[in-house]
Formats: sequence, C-alpha cells, structure tokens
Amino acid sequence: MNSDAEKPAVEAPRQTAPLVRALDKSEQVHEKVEQAATDLSAVNAVLKVEIADGVPLANIELALTQSEKVESKVQEAAAELVDVNDALAEEIDER
Repeated sequence: MNSDAEKPAVEAPRQTAPLVRALDKSEQVHEKVEQAATDLSAVNAVLKVEIADGVPLANIELALTQSEKVESKVQEAAAELVDVNDALAEEIDER
C-alpha cells in the first residue's frame, strides 16, 4: 500500500539529481579553470625570462601584460567556482 508519506522519500532523489549533476559539472569546470591558470602562469614565467634576458620587445611586454590579466581573471573564476561548489554541496547535504 502506497502512502503519501512515502512520496517525499521517492521525490527527494529526483529533486537532488539536478543539483548533483550541477555540482559534478561545476567541479569539472573548476579543474579546467585551475589547469588554465597553471598554463597561463607558465607562459607568463617564460615571457618574464625573455624580457629579463634583454629581449625587450614591445610585443612580448604587451603579451605578458595581457596574459597576466587573463591569469588573474581565471584565478578569480576558480575561486568563485569553489564558492558555487560549496553552496551546491551544502544544498545537496540538506536535502
């Protein structure tokens, strides 16, 4: 015999499933953002060495400046994704 008391227990997994998928996707994106930040940091290090070695080309300096701005934005995005992941995980735990 099915009672209404059983329905919330059945409904709960369906309600949390989108949150779980969102959390999984967000964690995947976070990993990609972290890798992009690492890659940008490596590029910036190479550009800095080129400049320090006496190759003061305006194009290298411009590229370094632009790359550093992108690196900063990627790091900010990664930090925001951590906050989103934490909020999603908390919501999942509460359900």
